[in-house]
Amino acid sequence: MDIINTEALKADDVFGGETPRVEVLVQQVKNIVSKHDQDVTTREGRDKLKSVCYAIARSKAALDNLGKDYVDGIKAQAKKTDAQRKYLRESLDQFKTEYRKPLTEWENHQEQIKETILFYKEVLNFQSLDLQEIEKRSEFSTKYALDQFKQDQEYTEMLDLKVKANNHLIYLKEIAEKERKEKEELEQLRAEKKKREQEEREKEIAKKAADFERKKVELEQKQKKEKEELEAKRRAENEILVKQKQKESIESFVLLGFTEAEAEKIVDAIANRKIKNVNIKY
Repeated sequence: MDIINTEALKADDVFGGETPRVEVLVQQVKNIVSKHDQDVTTREGRDKLKSVCYAIARSKAALDNLGKDYVDGIKAQAKKTDAQRKYLRESLDQFKTEYRKPLTEWENHQEQIKETILFYKEVLNFQSLDLQEIEKRSEFSTKYALDQFKQDQEYTEMLDLKVKANNHLIYLKEIAEKERKEKEELEQLRAEKKKREQEEREKEIAKKAADFERKKVELEQKQKKEKEELEAKRRAENEILVKQKQKESIESFVLLGFTEAEAEKIVDAIANRKIKNVNIKY
């Protein structure tokens, strides 16, 4: 379809004169196009909307080409014409974008639905275990409930998968909670084991220290006893030696004519240093 018969137009008619017809033609395109319905609920409606947009683009290109011819013909007005061409392009592009907005939104939503369906399938196949992403997709599925899209097959499939994925999400959360509790229990058991091992080590160290102290005391007592026994033995041997020496000294005095009793008194007196300048060394 052609919105404007550009073949009947001349470059000078569109872009020349004191009042160029560009704005009039742009408005004419808008008026004609605005009479068409923007129905995106059926394939026929969407195809027709695309066709109208294509016609807008063709009109834009045709009018733009007229502008190029005009520029080639009138160099002096090139700057002004280029500005008008820019206005024409931007205006019609903007208008086309605005006019196409329902279709663009529909296409974007369809793409999001496809991505969400694929994601749900990955969730159900255990290929994705991202709980935050699952909740994000679920929120999108809930918000996306525009009446004109409710009959789409892919939308229905998405809602069906959403239910399954949410059930799967509950299952995953239960698993995650179970793993968290098991991890906490394992950490607690490890901590208790570590504490017991530390207490056992401390008890063993204390036991070894007590054994060491006990053995030290026993050794000291043994050494003390052995020392005392050795000293007692030495005293006994010394007493025997002293008595033997005293006997020999007494016998010597007896040989000198003293009686045994007198000899014992003399030896005892000398031993106790009662006689000056005389001593006995054993």
